Amino acid sequence: MGVTQPSAVYILQVVQSTSLATNVCQFPIKCIASPRIPDAPQNLNVVFTKPDGTNRSSATLSWRLSTALDGKSVSFTGSIDGYLKQSQREERWDVNQSQADPRMYSYTVQNLLPGNTYTISIKLHVEDWKSTSLPASISFLVPEDGM
Repeated sequence: MGVTQPSAVYILQVVQSTSLATNVCQFPIKCIASPRIPDAPQNLNVVFTKPDGTNRSSATLSWRLSTALDGKSVSFTGSIDGYLKQSQREERWDVNQSQADPRMYSYTVQNLLPGNTYTISIKLHVEDWKSTSLPASISFLVPEDGM
């Protein structure tokens, strides 16, 4: 029997049978299994772009997962501190996955002000494991020329 549910209670039954009698003992056993916790995104990198005719910049954040999560349902949440002078708020991000390397992802943040410092944090959620990684963070200064 495979144990598949953390915190589930299973009943272990021991039967002793002799020619004179049969004794049955039952013992409740609580399954204690550690949930799988995914590794935080790694190798965070930022590339800046500045659309023509605007004084705002965009930053594309890219990262890599330490292991392939083939067939697993994953999502990412991120927060940006310093963004439009709002407080840090975590949101689900619609990210891009690399076709060349399925462990590589990216997300673009727009309307960043040159000369401002931002901190981006991102977490990986593996729905199949009902688990979330620790955050990975990167801080950067948007260049004055936007590049």
